[in-house]
Amino acid sequence: MIIGFICGLGKNVSQLKYALVGHRVRTLRTPSPLLTDQESARDGLKLSPNSLGDLLVYLYLCSVIANEVMTEQEIFKKEAENGYTVCFAEQCPLKEQCLRYLVGQQMPDTRSFYHCVNPRYQDVGTERCSLFRSSKKVKFAKGMMHIFNADMPRRVEPFVRQRLIGKHCRTYYYEYRNGTRLISPAIQEEVRSLFREAGWKEEVHFDGYVEDYEW
Repeated sequence: MIIGFICGLGKNVSQLKYALVGHRVRTLRTPSPLLTDQESARDGLKLSPNSLGDLLVYLYLCSVIANEVMTEQEIFKKEAENGYTVCFAEQCPLKEQCLRYLVGQQMPDTRSFYHCVNPRYQDVGTERCSLFRSSKKVKFAKGMMHIFNADMPRRVEPFVRQRLIGKHCRTYYYEYRNGTRLISPAIQEEVRSLFREAGWKEEVHFDGYVEDYEW
C-alpha cells in the first residue's frame, strides 16, 4: 500500500533512484529539498521530510537501509548454498577481506559437499593469492542502450558491437546492452578502448552504475 502510494507521488517526486542491496543511492530530487547530503545509504541519509509524501519516501528508504544491513550475511549464505567456491585457509593474511573466506563462514552444516579452493595450491594462503576475491564492492555499469549517439562517426557503432560480440558472444553483448548483465570495471575500460580505436575520443556514457561484489 505504501509503495503504491509512493509510486503515485509523481507531482512530488520527479525522480527516485536508490540501491536495494549494496547499491548506493544516486539521486532523489523533489520540488522542495528533500535530500541535503547525497551520501550512500550505508553512510546514512540526511533527510528533511516536509510533507506526507516526503515522509513516506523517507520511511521507505529507512526500511531499505535496514534491510541492507541485515542481508549482507544472507547474501553470503545464499552464495555458499549456490555453489560459490569457498576457502578455509585460516592462516591466510587476506581472509578477512576475501569473499571466498567470508562466504565459507556461512556454509550451512547441512551440506556434505561443496566447492573449495585447494589449500595446497601454489599461492593460496599468501598475500599474492591468485584466487583472492576482494570483499570490497566495485562500480559496475548497467546498460548500454544510450551509449551510441548521433554525434559519433557512423563506423563506431558497428565496430564496437562486432568487437564485443566477437569476444564475449552475442548473448552477453545484448545482456550488457539491456542491463540484465552488469558490466565489470575491466569490461568498461575495454568498451572505452574500443570506442577510442573506432575514432571516438569523447567520454563514453553507460546508462547507469551500481555497486556490487565482483564475485
